[in-house]
Amino acid sequence: MRYLSVKNISLVVFLSGASQSAVAADVFSITNRTYGTVPLAFQSEVDAIFDDLETQVNAAIPAADTTTYLKGIANSAVIGGSGMGVDYASPFKFFIFSGNLGAGVDLGNVSLSDLISGTAAATDVVGAPQAAITIGMNVGSVIKKSGGLIDFSRMKGFIGFLSSSTNQQDVSATFSSFSLMGQYKLVPEKSIGARLIRWGGVDVSGGYRYSSLNISAVIPIQQSSASTMSTPGNPTLTTTFDGDLTLGADVGSSTLPLEISSSFRVLYIFNFFGGFGADFSFGSAQNITTVAGPVTAVDSLGALGTIGGDADLNLGSNQGPSFTSLRSFIGVQLELAVMAASFQFTKSITNGTMGGNFGLKVFF
Repeated sequence: MRYLSVKNISLVVFLSGASQSAVAADVFSITNRTYGTVPLAFQSEVDAIFDDLETQVNAAIPAADTTTYLKGIANSAVIGGSGMGVDYASPFKFFIFSGNLGAGVDLGNVSLSDLISGTAAATDVVGAPQAAITIGMNVGSVIKKSGGLIDFSRMKGFIGFLSSSTNQQDVSATFSSFSLMGQYKLVPEKSIGARLIRWGGVDVSGGYRYSSLNISAVIPIQQSSASTMSTPGNPTLTTTFDGDLTLGADVGSSTLPLEISSSFRVLYIFNFFGGFGADFSFGSAQNITTVAGPVTAVDSLGALGTIGGDADLNLGSNQGPSFTSLRSFIGVQLELAVMAASFQFTKSITNGTMGGNFGLKVFF
């Protein structure tokens, strides 16, 4: 996720993202231009100076493909939350408590090998962070009934939540998540080779997951453009933008995940897990854009009257996550008595997103 410099909207590598294209889109523009007393025949020269100022300001802003920026963040939030709010491997009999921190990224037209080789920079992708605290319960430890259509001894339930905010220097962010998940063991687990290897059987998981992210960053910009005019006296016209740009996104997504998974526990310590999932998502991603600062113009002779314009930002129209997406995931968990640490990697099958999360767990 290209997330951290205040002046570089990779200002949010794992916070919001910057672009999905190596070519910057013109998110900054100068509108409502006024030409003072410049004759109509020479106003195109004023436009050329304004256009050059636009180019300089846009060059100071990390590249952003306005057609995919918001959708990329929304999809990143969906896949970044995959694997949180549920457990695929821990051998708990009663309860489990876990904390997870992760992120999702939308690579767009960039491949993972490009990032690893350095051909593409981290600022060439968008992303979104995810985090959750989860409490899980083995339903069979409370409801002793078994048999029939539903065997409660094979059922687990999970609830996850987290809310936090930060305001540091020029970056502010508010994050919240909630999930309610259930899991059912379709195929029972089985020990192999004197119990040194234990197959976890086959689980199916599903439920509801919601996450929201509001993040913005203030980027101070000071750029000027000057050129000699062809009007009488050949004055030099200097245009300047000196102000702050606030860029960010307000994202909220709801997801109905459906997953099938399995695991292998080796030597009582290592637990490898993986599976496939489908996400049915809906929500919105809205841009946050404000401009504080004027566009000014001064000519060296003071003879061209009041020339100026309004600064404007455009990060594209509101968008949302892809309604349907398929993914695969793998992970490893290191277990010691009633504690565990896990890492999961998730890759979309249907779009260019991927994600990962790290978790710490206590169970009994």
